[in-house]
Amino acid sequence: MELKDVSRELRRHVNLDAIARRADNHRHDIHLTDISRDGCQFRSDVPFETGEVITIRHEVLGDLLAEVRWACAGRVGALFLRRD
Repeated sequence: MELKDVSRELRRHVNLDAIARRADNHRHDIHLTDISRDGCQFRSDVPFETGEVITIRHEVLGDLLAEVRWACAGRVGALFLRRD
């Protein structure tokens, strides 16, 4: 029996402009390229650091708190954090 990566199956390719706000309140334009229930991938002209906590703002999706899990060559993967 083969196990599948469920998170990859639930990803949706998107083409959305958004803003990433850092802890120091600096804001950067980003471009969301895929999104799932648990996280997203985006492109950025500015570097992001693994472990950095950011807020992603989109006019329809609202504010999404996320932790950068990986970053390479202008692409960034982030895990959404739950607000309790």
